[in-house]
Amino acid sequence: MKNLRPITLLFLLMTMVVALSAQERNEKASLDFFQQGMRAYGNGQYDFAIASFEKALTHDKDNGLTYLYLGLSELKLKNYTDALNMLSKASNLDKTMTKNIDFLLGMGETNAGLGNYDLAEKYFRQGIALESTNSEAYYKLGKLVYMEGRNDTASANLIFDTCMALDPKMLNRFINMAESYSRLGDHSKAIDQYIRIMRYANEPITFYNAATQYFKDKQYENAARLYQHTLELIKDNPDLRVRCYAAIGNCQSKLSNYNSAISAYKEAVSIDPNNVNAILGVAHCYHQLNNREEAMKWFQRAADLGNPDAQNWLNFYVEEDNP
Repeated sequence: MKNLRPITLLFLLMTMVVALSAQERNEKASLDFFQQGMRAYGNGQYDFAIASFEKALTHDKDNGLTYLYLGLSELKLKNYTDALNMLSKASNLDKTMTKNIDFLLGMGETNAGLGNYDLAEKYFRQGIALESTNSEAYYKLGKLVYMEGRNDTASANLIFDTCMALDPKMLNRFINMAESYSRLGDHSKAIDQYIRIMRYANEPITFYNAATQYFKDKQYENAARLYQHTLELIKDNPDLRVRCYAAIGNCQSKLSNYNSAISAYKEAVSIDPNNVNAILGVAHCYHQLNNREEAMKWFQRAADLGNPDAQNWLNFYVEEDNP
């Protein structure tokens, strides 16, 4: 037996070395796949990121950080149930997740996606408590309160204003939100966002887009004022000047201020003589003023540019003369 002891010890030592070597290989493989996943996540390749994180977990199944970014990748693809499962596993494995801003915001977004608005708000507020200057946390909370949760415009506006004060670069987010509301036909909410945007931006196109929302919401006087303000901001953009004058003409026409509309339309035509819409605008206004001679002159001008509507109006006048 004594002769076997050195052999036994050697065997045990070799077994430990092999085990340690296998563990090191697993740790390295897990780290390699995790880093691969993080690169894919950073590049917006979320499907590839998910595959990489899943491979990492085959080598280290108890890594909370891997579960965190696997969950965040699922969230990016709006797979809310899968995201919640992965984020919950991350939290169970790593109790420090409650001090991780990515985890808190991820849980907030995931719960919002699942319709758990109160729980989502709780996580966003925890994120703000953890990082009081995190503009992303304020934006997500404001969006929840404004769009998905209580529809509390007043509270949302305070939150959004804090967000903008912390990071003026968030302006593009609000522009995107306004454009999204516009596409959905919710012009009132689009206007809310443009009002905020205009406090921080002085770009002509911002005011032009805001004016357009007012027009779509049938607030023609407000629209006309903003189009006029846009003109005052434009330095060297003839195309936008034409669009503004034509838009002012449309507003004044809607308000039955036909002479004012004609003046605006003619300003547009003076910059762009072939602007058919402005030319037609002039013609229609003269028609409303019962100025047949001027109406026919401007309809003819539009017809010469190939506009069928103008030709129809000319035919109408001819038929009226020859009943």
